[in-house]
Amino acid sequence: MHFTTLTAEEYASATRHSSRLFLAQLPEYGQWRTEQGDTVDYVGVREGSELRGVALITYQPWKKLFTRAIITLSLIHISEPTRPLYIS
Repeated sequence: MHFTTLTAEEYASATRHSSRLFLAQLPEYGQWRTEQGDTVDYVGVREGSELRGVALITYQPWKKLFTRAIITLSLIHISEPTRPLYIS
């Protein structure tokens, strides 16, 4: 697995079929933050050619001297079991 930079279009495509997104995960939110003057990055986690997760990173000014990063992660595919395994 490795991190990769995504375009806004790749991020939008990856989140298009997700049924549960918060406001800060929406592609439109990233576009709006860009229009407000904030820096926005789109990143993903790939395993081979498959995209496993994406994140929208928004950089906002903080206390005049600093910039803070706000990261919202969206998982696309989980390859491990989602229910507990029991050993008897």
